[in-house]
Amino acid sequence: MNIHENHIAIATKNGLLLGERDDLSSLNRILEPHHITCVAGKDRMIYAGSHDGLFCSDDRGKNWTECTPEPGYEHIRSIKIIDNQQERILLGTEPAMVFYSTDHGKQWHPSHEVARLRDRYEWSLPYSPRKGCIRDFSQLGDIIFSAAEQGGVLRSADHGFTWQMVGGYTDPRGAQEGTIHNDVHRVYTLKNLINLVWSCTGGGFFYSENQGNSWNRLYDAYCRAVWIDIENPDHMILGSAQGPDRMGEIVETKDGNTWQSVNDGSGAPWEKSMVEKFVRGNENIYMILSDGRVFSSDKKNIKWQQIWPEIDNVVDIHFF
Repeated sequence: MNIHENHIAIATKNGLLLGERDDLSSLNRILEPHHITCVAGKDRMIYAGSHDGLFCSDDRGKNWTECTPEPGYEHIRSIKIIDNQQERILLGTEPAMVFYSTDHGKQWHPSHEVARLRDRYEWSLPYSPRKGCIRDFSQLGDIIFSAAEQGGVLRSADHGFTWQMVGGYTDPRGAQEGTIHNDVHRVYTLKNLINLVWSCTGGGFFYSENQGNSWNRLYDAYCRAVWIDIENPDHMILGSAQGPDRMGEIVETKDGNTWQSVNDGSGAPWEKSMVEKFVRGNENIYMILSDGRVFSSDKKNIKWQQIWPEIDNVVDIHFF
């Protein structure tokens, strides 16, 4: 999070909360009763994805228009505003598709390679009749990575116009040596490390040193989220679990190899919950659980404290 990002958007299962970052009393709830799944903003533009469409505002949330890409792709799972590419936005949907826009969401264009991969490998979801989904994006210079749940890791070398699968397609029962488990939940990069990629999957936490061409497993557990220290990438905090939303807890490594539990203050392990997402603050780490609770900790001394108990069912947090 940049210190100049003074606004906060909190996505919930009942609308979007917008206000000043340091004054929660300023929060206004809008877009009710939509289940907001993801949110992104830059300057005066805000994009809010939901179970039933995409909503766009060009005046910091005062007015909204629906800007869903096309029928059949109303369920928005991820949004990415591309750095250094004016007006370029990516959308990930369920069923799995990537759309891109170059005019603030007025027009959307599908990435046909994603549809071909989805159909060729018969992507599916255990909780939905739709064919896979795109859960996440991450940028590494001119390269964009996306996380295809029950599909794999996709890579684009042209800011999201075209895509290819990297790291191999594996048997859903487990990753083969050098490949990544196909149940990909999130993908991570750091701007100053040009070849490194991390990914949270249903079959473990993985790491690549060659932009996703091959992978090694760093931690063997179901996971959806990791926090990586920008100043020391060997320092990581991972949300692990025994299965989807089952016996979740938090583990930390400071050397990239040895892990220990850092559950203090969180109440973990959680019988029916797990870490859904970490959000980077200036000095704090924000942790969103799959049951909608939010915790925070100083990144140098991990001790969790629940925050915003008056806000139910939080799904995403974005500073802009």
